[in-house]
Amino acid sequence: MNILRKMIFIFGLLLALISIGTITSYEKNQKDKVIGKDY
Repeated sequence: MNILRKMIFIFGLLLALISIGTITSYEKNQKDKVIGKDY
């Protein structure tokens, strides 16, 4: 039971990190697109 909880915790942590990374990269891409339109 303890091992299962650890696995779920690690999996959730990885998912959170991946989602944060994708959100930041998406925002960066949106900013780049806006800058490209301005010039």
